[in-house]
Amino acid sequence: QLALGRLYYETDQLDQAVEAYQAVPRTSTNFDVALYEIAWVYIRMGDSTRAERALEVLSVAAPESRYIPDGKLLRGNLLLRNGRFDDANRIFREVAREFGPVRRELDEMMSSHDDPQAYFRSLVRENMESFDANAFLPPLAQRWASLEGDMDRALSVLSDLSQARRLVRETSELVERLEAALAQPNRVAIFADLRLQAERSTALRNRVAHARRDLLRVYERRHPGQAQDLADTLSQIRRLERFFNGMPVDEGGMTDFDDEVLGRYRRLGRELGRLEVELQGMEARIVAMERYLQDTEEQRDAEGVAAIRNELAGHRAAVDEYREMIRQLRIALEASRLQVFTRLTRIESQLDQRDQEIQGIVQERVTEIQTQLRTESERIVGYRAALEGLETETEEVVGAVTYHNFRQVQHRFYDLVLRADVGRIDVAW
Repeated sequence: QLALGRLYYETDQLDQAVEAYQAVPRTSTNFDVALYEIAWVYIRMGDSTRAERALEVLSVAAPESRYIPDGKLLRGNLLLRNGRFDDANRIFREVAREFGPVRRELDEMMSSHDDPQAYFRSLVRENMESFDANAFLPPLAQRWASLEGDMDRALSVLSDLSQARRLVRETSELVERLEAALAQPNRVAIFADLRLQAERSTALRNRVAHARRDLLRVYERRHPGQAQDLADTLSQIRRLERFFNGMPVDEGGMTDFDDEVLGRYRRLGRELGRLEVELQGMEARIVAMERYLQDTEEQRDAEGVAAIRNELAGHRAAVDEYREMIRQLRIALEASRLQVFTRLTRIESQLDQRDQEIQGIVQERVTEIQTQLRTESERIVGYRAALEGLETETEEVVGAVTYHNFRQVQHRFYDLVLRADVGRIDVAW
């Protein structure tokens, strides 16, 4: 309907244009666009009264519309044309009062930097992970400014670059985790199928140990005299019985043993999660304090503000250090969790041979994985070098586009205030 209305307007079929615009329902997200454009149709038809009413409906029905500033100025000029000078003057004063402070704030932001373009490049560099051009505008300017054209494309490129950086970082961390797992002494635990074979082997060893213990007891009862010669050995065996009795002898026992030990790791993981939440709270308090200092900087002693900022910078560095420690602990915890597996020291020849076969397979797999990890690590180095070059180019391009967009917003508010002032002069005439 909007497209039809515009086509009818351009081809001078004004009645059909009005019908098309009026067909846009009030619930449509484009209702404000239809109201603003239909006002221009009425002006072209010479009906300034209906145009003024459409703009009045716009200000009531869509007070957050980006067409409100231009709609108010247009309505003021229509009221002026209809001889309603007091109403026109009131609207022009409203526009000047509402947007004048924003214009001054934008001018002050621009004049406060010797090299505005370098300032915007630094903003892009410091906020490359989550850059929002509107975030650097005054709140009221954010409400009425719109990002279009080059700015949309620049933000899209920045988003792609941020995603690439994140993927490289995640890949690097994955390589680090795999290397940590491969560095553990019991690497058989990494592979589920080989782990199962090793668990069965260990269960058999435990059953053999139980059988030998029982045989020694029988021997001790039947040959009490000879058992005296083995007193030291039997004493050591009894001390180890508690250990033997607790060892799993089948797959069910292995699973229970794993669950018990994994439960401890889960508790450690929850504790690390709690510490991460505490760090997030500390970081939020630091950000709040920095924002408070920024808002009240003019009311405070410059030396005191600098001291507080230095202290906050120290706290932020400590938070980053703690977060890295937690990350390293998580990697170590993950690698240790894979090692929930126990072997007996006494080895039977048949099981020994089987274990050697398993270890041979483990070595083959580990060698293959390590080769792949080395290849990926070399690629990551290349990716990082390429990203560094792209980051420099992106900083230049997006910084320049952001600066240009800021100047456009600044010019828009200058134009709004200027037109309001011109309207008041017209009222005076």
